[in-house]
Amino acid sequence: MQIMKMITQTILCILALSFGAEKLSAEELIVYPNADAPIFTIEVPKNWTLTPAPTPTQFFLVAGPAGVKMWFRAAAVASEKEVEAAIEAATASGKEWFTESYENIALGDLVMGERKGIPFSSISGAGVAKADGEEVVFAVTFGYLPNGSLAEFWAVIPANNRQALKTADKVISSFEPK
Repeated sequence: MQIMKMITQTILCILALSFGAEKLSAEELIVYPNADAPIFTIEVPKNWTLTPAPTPTQFFLVAGPAGVKMWFRAAAVASEKEVEAAIEAATASGKEWFTESYENIALGDLVMGERKGIPFSSISGAGVAKADGEEVVFAVTFGYLPNGSLAEFWAVIPANNRQALKTADKVISSFEPK
């Protein structure tokens, strides 16, 4: 039952993509992949750490002091077939990664939606960290941007920390395509 509650909380977090962005206090704007060729931006609290993407199509990581970890990236896609292939590949590698670090994994159904005219699909879930037994929620979202890119976002959020969930929701809501 606790896992279903965590999945519901994560779905609500993901569905925040359907609403207008909230401003974070003391935020830092991150432009991906860079200011010269922006694909999207997000805002994170200034006390979060940023691990830049090694290359323009790889993930960058933002992490908060409460244990929130969020990975973002985007890549150009030329067709619906490329979108499907990218989502399949990402989902397969993500499942492998989840099973390396988490147990008791429960993933919800695919949710389709739209935010500011941008179609997206997302999956939420829950699990328990193998390292320390902490209950977490997962969020995975793919957004189809007007610039021809597929944006990808993955998050692991401590399930029992309401502030962490709220802050992660604000970061997600700050997402803006360029």
